[in-house]
Amino acid sequence: MDNAQLIGLIEEALNIVPGTVREGDLVEGLEGWDSIGIISVMAVVEDRCGVSLDPDKLMRCQTVGDLVRLTQEDQKSE
Repeated sequence: MDNAQLIGLIEEALNIVPGTVREGDLVEGLEGWDSIGIISVMAVVEDRCGVSLDPDKLMRCQTVGDLVRLTQEDQKSE
């Protein structure tokens, strides 16, 4: 899955208007990025990509790009 598709999944999970999230955006600044939102992102990524994100690694992500790279790294390792 490419970067744009992964960002689209994040937008979907957090109910953010499609096309408004960028790789450089801070995850802390995303609308809906709270405990429920984080679980939603994890669930959507697992459902659509077959990747179980490590919660500790996820919590270290600072930007959307970090989250995208984490997902892609985990895809390769599975």
